[in-house]
Amino acid sequence: MNDADSFSNNCCKILPRINNDDIKIYSDKIIFINNGIIEFHPKISIDLKAVLSSGLINPYSVNKIGKIKISELREIISTNTYIRKYQFWIYPTNSNKSSNKIENALNSRTNPDEYYFELENTNAKSDSDIQSFLKGAKMIVFKYNGIII
Repeated sequence: MNDADSFSNNCCKILPRINNDDIKIYSDKIIFINNGIIEFHPKISIDLKAVLSSGLINPYSVNKIGKIKISELREIISTNTYIRKYQFWIYPTNSNKSSNKIENALNSRTNPDEYYFELENTNAKSDSDIQSFLKGAKMIVFKYNGIII
């Protein structure tokens, strides 16, 4: 069994959706008013940028700092019309590097964390484009998968 098949069984938390009125989209980041920032490469695909700007990933809920740097975002093939699966890496950020706390030391490391998530839209059709899918989608799985070494 591969990771894509198994992460539905290991869900750890579901994040609340952010209201579309509270989202500002730029070429290399998305600002969620009162919920943080997602930074990414400016040449990210339009479909993946749509996923990030949908409000389904709440940066503050991910790391309690509210700023995440995402790379390696990719869709994982799903045979279910109603479910889309994704994998991405988050590079740790630390706003308090002067502290000696172990949490701050871990957040200052250079290795990214890997996450998986699944979106579900029970009204999706096999020919639904990403925009149509996201309008009725909800997060059903959000899973931390470990540190990339």
